[in-house]
Amino acid sequence: MEPNKDLLKRYLANVCSEEECELVEAWYSDLNVDKKISPAQLNRVMKGLDRRVYKIPKQDGVIPWRKWSSIAAALVLVVGGIFWIKQQIKPLELVDLDQITAPIEANVKIVLDNQEEYDLSLLKEGDTLNTGKFLIVKSANGQFNYINIQTDEGITYNTVKTAAGGFVNMVLSDGSKMWVNANSSVTYPVSFVGDRRDVKVEGEAYFEIKQLEISGRRVPFYVHSLGHTLQVLGTHFNLNTWNGQYQASLLEGKVSIASQASEMYAAVPDNFSAVLQPGQYFDGHRVIEATDINRFVDWKSGYFEMTDLSMEKVAQKLSQWYGIEIEVSGEMKNKMLYGQVSRDKSLGQVMALIGKVIPIDYQLKENKLNIKARDN
Repeated sequence: MEPNKDLLKRYLANVCSEEECELVEAWYSDLNVDKKISPAQLNRVMKGLDRRVYKIPKQDGVIPWRKWSSIAAALVLVVGGIFWIKQQIKPLELVDLDQITAPIEANVKIVLDNQEEYDLSLLKEGDTLNTGKFLIVKSANGQFNYINIQTDEGITYNTVKTAAGGFVNMVLSDGSKMWVNANSSVTYPVSFVGDRRDVKVEGEAYFEIKQLEISGRRVPFYVHSLGHTLQVLGTHFNLNTWNGQYQASLLEGKVSIASQASEMYAAVPDNFSAVLQPGQYFDGHRVIEATDINRFVDWKSGYFEMTDLSMEKVAQKLSQWYGIEIEVSGEMKNKMLYGQVSRDKSLGQVMALIGKVIPIDYQLKENKLNIKARDN
């Protein structure tokens, strides 16, 4: 159901009921999913809803994240306003592990093709970032969706970046979905062109690739990362390149991997020698059957899976999420853990739970957490 003109007028006058507001915002959020509309049609819609849209100013008036003054400043939109605030960065003074928590779905930036950076985590549901060439809309479920408003035959790249504790879910222009974990980045075209689709990953990301055909021929999707090229047609997989280690795990479909680097939209390798079936993962050298493939996407579901992981591997996960250096001493590195812990918990709570599984001592000193075997 689409809202009529009277309903849109009431919405703009801010006199809609709660149910009517939800109808308008749901319809607006779903524009690029269910409807094919021309740039002209979309511009007319945006003119009617521009009080909910943040438009990036022209270059001489751009106020990007990285150019804010040290004094906090804010730009307020009339309806559903977005506050763009620069927080002064100060050295982190850690006193108690219980104070160390990760800001869920925060610490997310978007880098545009002109290298300007903006904080996506400040967008509220229903808000829009208007770059002039395309829109980035945050829908009711927290996803970020792209809507093109200009026809451009060239390739425009964006990069989404997450810091410690950051997490973002985006829908690419072809309908494929991606989730980006903390301390990671994905570079991708705003609009895929031609007979292939390419992205570049640093860190960790999960993809659900939509099958796409042109003239009856499937359009492949390539993921470039850490000296490898991964090829998919339509599938669900996780890619992790933290700490210089390549690991691809497959939940659905089929992927092939070449242990050879290639640039986006450049010639692809000839030899995709590693082929994954559901339930398998590739560690950079060989294909391995996983006892539980879902443990590779624990982060996407909001928890730490520790079963069959060493204390050293768990410490790496915690370090990425909480943004703190963690060092594990001696034989404690190889101690195996089990169980699951929510990523919503503070680092102190997580360490207390680990301490119930294996005997450990830990101390926070100079913003570094040291873990060792408990003294008898």
